[in-house]
Parts: sequence; C-alpha cells; structure tokens
Amino acid sequence: MKSRRSHLLPRVVVAAIAAAANGESLTTPESSSNLCQTPLFGPYWALGTWATHTGPSSSASLSLAQSGFNFSGELRVLPAAGAFASAIAEPPKHLHDLSNWQNIVVNVAHGDGHFYSLSLRNPVAQPGDAESPIVFRHVFKTVAGMPSTHLIPLSTLVPYKRGHVVETSDPAAVFDKTKVDAIYLTCASLYGRQEGKFMMVLKSLELDSGADELYLFGGAERSWRPSSWTEVTDNLLVGGTSVAKFELIDGGRRLKFFGTLNLRKDSGVSRAFASIVSDRRYSSKYSSSAPFWDFSLWAALTVSVARGDGKAYSVNLHSAAESGFEHSFVFQTINGEASAHTVLLSQLASKRLGEDIEGDKAVSLVRAISLKCASMGGKQEGDFELIVDGIYLSTPGFGERVPLHSHDEL
Repeated sequence: MKSRRSHLLPRVVVAAIAAAANGESLTTPESSSNLCQTPLFGPYWALGTWATHTGPSSSASLSLAQSGFNFSGELRVLPAAGAFASAIAEPPKHLHDLSNWQNIVVNVAHGDGHFYSLSLRNPVAQPGDAESPIVFRHVFKTVAGMPSTHLIPLSTLVPYKRGHVVETSDPAAVFDKTKVDAIYLTCASLYGRQEGKFMMVLKSLELDSGADELYLFGGAERSWRPSSWTEVTDNLLVGGTSVAKFELIDGGRRLKFFGTLNLRKDSGVSRAFASIVSDRRYSSKYSSSAPFWDFSLWAALTVSVARGDGKAYSVNLHSAAESGFEHSFVFQTINGEASAHTVLLSQLASKRLGEDIEGDKAVSLVRAISLKCASMGGKQEGDFELIVDGIYLSTPGFGERVPLHSHDEL
C-alpha cells in the first residue's frame, strides 16, 4: 500500500473556529482535528461587531450585501493631508489568540481596483497610547469588478503609528499574536494616489494554520465524536429491514461501520442501504456554533480505510443550502486490506433526493456527512464491515494559485 501522504495535494488551508461575531473570544484549537472551516468573519456577518472611523471629510458605511459584507464610502483628500476610511471590529470582552495560526486569508467577493489594508492591533501598553495605537498592517489590491483571494502571512505585518512605519527597535513594534484586540479594514489615499468613491464586498476573513491536512473525523487525535453519529437505513425510508451499526475500536482511533443489507423489491428493482450520519445541526459536541462545514477553500476529500471487505461504499456531503441536495463519492474497498481513496471535490457526483442530476454545483456549505453501504442495484447484499482510520480534506497551496500583494505604503 502507498503511504497516505502520497494521496495528499501539496498543502491545505485550515479555516478557524471563531466566535468573533457574537463577542466571544477566539481561542487557539487544541489540535488540528478540532479545526472546522468556519471563517473568522463570514459568510454570515454581524454588523453590530463593526464600527467605522474616518479622516476629516471622508465617509464610510457598512452594510450586508447578497455576496457578503459591503464596506464602502468616499475618500476626500484635503490639501497637505491624506484621507482614510476604516471598518473596525473590536471584541467587547476578550482578546483574540492567534498563536497557532500563520496567515489570514481575505476573500473578496467584489473589488473596485483600489488598495486596501488589513491591520491587527495589540492592547496599548500605556493609557496615553490609546489615541494613536500601533497597528500591524498588510496592504492588498483588489481587482475591479472581480473576486480575489489574498493570503497575508502574520509574519509580514508591518508596524504603523499615525500612518508611518515604526522602527523595529521600539519594543511595542513587535506583534504579539496571543493578544489581538481589534481588526481594521482600511481604504486610504496613498499620499494622493487614491480618492473618490470606493466599495469592497468581502465574502470572509479566514485564518490559515499552514497544516498539511484537516481531519473531519479520525486521525491521531481520535476525533470521531461518536455521539454525533446516528444510524439511518432503508427501514426508515422505504420499509426495508437493513441494519446499520457503528462503534469505536483500537482505543477510539478507528470507526467500525457494520451491519446487514437485506434486499427489497422496489418498483421492480432490488434495493437496500444502511448508513451512519453526522449532522452538525443537531450535535452539541462540535466546538463551533456554526451548523455547517465550509468546504469552499478545499480541493480534495480522502477516506483512509484501515480494513475493507471488498464491498463498495460512499461518502455523502449533504448541503446546508439546499434540502435534499448532496455530493457523493463511491469507493471500492479491498477485502481484508487497507486503502486510501481520494477524490477532487469538483469531481463529486451531484444528487437530489438520491437521484443523479446534471450541472456543476460546487461543494460549499455542508450540514452533514454520511457513510453508506448500498445494494448498488442489487449487486451487494448481506453482512458488511468497514474500518475507517479517518476522513480528511486537502487543497493546493495558496502560493501556487493566488498572487500575493506585498505593499507597505498604506
């Protein structure tokens, strides 16, 4: 058998579990298995978390658009002065701890061609510094009329105070990832190079750990969360008598999915299925309050099988946006052998109410994931047993597909 890592694409982007929208603190995950693809902000934005701040005569407004968070306004440049407009998110009670994260990913749904900056602020050391705190900034350029994605390494943030770079010899100019008390989005005049109306619509702000893989279930941290799974069979849906069961084995590291397929004639076709489903809407065991996984940053899904039985199985991703819609991946196991099965998310079969449908529907928000053993039109029946090491996501590195913008003049 090939090593599992041979099935991985170059690197993955891991999105953070965050509670900034409701004022809770953002804590560093204990392990990669607990990470979910929930953004720091978005796709659901809370306007009450954000406020605006502008220079003299400039203006800024915040609103919710169909595609995300709308930050717009107008820069009016005064003689011998610059202009700026900012949107600021300040957690009301707690500090953000970003110590396990390497990058912030800015997902722009609609740009206007202007330069913008993302800045993070540490708590001020002295009360007198509150009026002009040091912020740690990175500038990116949007694309007019188009979406864009910008990966911002936290290690490249530049300290600024009152619009000027701070000397690194200043102790306050060292960014503390464990204590972030505000996030700024800013559009500025760039010494007269930008003025007039601006508008940027953000889809989300994500955090990136730089990890090699994201386990949805399984892995070294034994993250199967057994209480989140339920059995669903043809007995519930079409009056069949198939049986589905599951249990954790090998000290909780692996999931055993087993049962019996009992064929039943349905409209002249022999049918049977048995499945187990983990649904985020009904589980209190997930550390994120978001009732879905966000797959939009990911490219591939892998099922790592510890031992198969020669039968075909499927992994099904149930849409959070459209009831009855799912993406499906069928894989063939090897009797008594381990195997790894990887599929690009873009190649998953689309189904509605169990029937194949035409059209390219991208995998995005997923409310539930199921493992299924089905009769495959009467080709499979009887007892089955599948032992799974884990189910995980991977994606090509941002450096290979996203141009990075490094400007420090804002």
